[in-house]
Amino acid sequence: MERGMLGIDDLRARVEAGEIDTVVVAFTDHYGRVHGKRVDGRFFVDEVYEHGTHACNYLL
Repeated sequence: MERGMLGIDDLRARVEAGEIDTVVVAFTDHYGRVHGKRVDGRFFVDEVYEHGTHACNYLL
């Protein structure tokens, strides 16, 4: 597997092939701590990619 960012088509193909089963949706706060959630790969490409996900406002 090459290193770097994947486009949605590559991600979708790797999820379908079973190479990726979890996607981490995350960001850092102003202290550099990572906050987010793990999402099933198939759910990410079917729903989250187009519709987004939710996070608590206090994390911003």
